[in-house]
Amino acid sequence: MCVQFIPIALAAAGQAIQFLSQQSAQKDQEQAAIRAAQRQSEAQQRARDVVNRIVADQTPERRQPQLEQIQKDETQRIQGTIDRVREAGPGNLNTRVEGNVSPDFLAAKARETKTQLENSATLARILGKVRAPQLLRAEDAFSQARAGTELGTNANFARGNANTDALRIQEAGRVDPIAQLFGSALAAAGVAGVGGGAGTGGTPPPGPPAPGPSSIVNPGPVTLFPVPPRGTLTVKPLR
Repeated sequence: MCVQFIPIALAAAGQAIQFLSQQSAQKDQEQAAIRAAQRQSEAQQRARDVVNRIVADQTPERRQPQLEQIQKDETQRIQGTIDRVREAGPGNLNTRVEGNVSPDFLAAKARETKTQLENSATLARILGKVRAPQLLRAEDAFSQARAGTELGTNANFARGNANTDALRIQEAGRVDPIAQLFGSALAAAGVAGVGGGAGTGGTPPPGPPAPGPSSIVNPGPVTLFPVPPRGTLTVKPLR
């Protein structure tokens, strides 16, 4: 009796293997899709961070300290340039005066030196104040160019990941051909066994009835045209 359930078990096992293989492929495909969505979300977050950084740099709270620092640095640079030019020129304030000079001359020279220093400092502040906004705009342009490069690189990277993820999702959804083949073979063997058992397990159907005794016993030959025996010749007279 237990032998009859073996084909059923084989068929059930084959279908179970096919079902589990399909479920595993579906789960792998879902996991691949989730990982792809995470990568795309990370790329979008990087792009948002770049844009937020540019927006934050354009606020007055950030730009005013930057402008003041640029103005200070530029003023010092211009002042240093003026000092070097003045020291190298013929009107060097550090030139010593030799010989007998009057106190009025020394006082006038001191006043001139002080005036030149004040004028150079004023000029340096004015030029630094004028050039500071230009330098800040130049830094803004470089910053925006860097941000554009970052956004373009991030977009290309995200696009490449999207194409790769599409292939990964497609590959993850493929059902294992070996498991499908093995499951199909088991299911087919089980179905064949169930069909064969149904044909051989019962009483064979009755065959055609055996022929009964015939009503004709040794029938003789049938003579269509009687032939006279040999040696007998019948001659009819002519009329």
